[in-house]
Amino acid sequence: VEDLGKSDVILPTHAQKCRGCGMSHRTGRVCDACGGHLIDSIINFGDDLEEDILTRAEEHAEKADLVISLGTTMAVTPANALVTRNKSSGLVVCNRQKTDFDSLCWRSNKQGARTGSRVHSDCDVVMKCVMSLLLNTNDLIRWEGERELRMKEYD
Repeated sequence: VEDLGKSDVILPTHAQKCRGCGMSHRTGRVCDACGGHLIDSIINFGDDLEEDILTRAEEHAEKADLVISLGTTMAVTPANALVTRNKSSGLVVCNRQKTDFDSLCWRSNKQGARTGSRVHSDCDVVMKCVMSLLLNTNDLIRWEGERELRMKEYD
């Protein structure tokens, strides 16, 4: 994958830090149903991951043939340990920074074939390449054309 050295991912205008702890909690949006402020669903340092979510993630990680980690240094526990749940699965890490799990990308299976990869690039560049391999031409064009809609939905 060609590393273009740039990304078109921009910091949302609502990204702010709490004056008390320095973490970002509010998304800047309100709930359509009740008007309450929506809170980030990401896991920051010191945040607890909901037990049912972690349990389901562990179950899926144990069954996975391949684990793909996109855009994270995997420094937040316990979620970072998900990439180690299945010793026989491959691991692909796509992140510009080093991670403590990079060496796992070079594991081999019983036949001696490497099962993972380490990609130092932008996730949006990598995912565009992945989608071009998964989708036919018409679906790829549609997927690329719907990017702006997805970005609005994520914001």
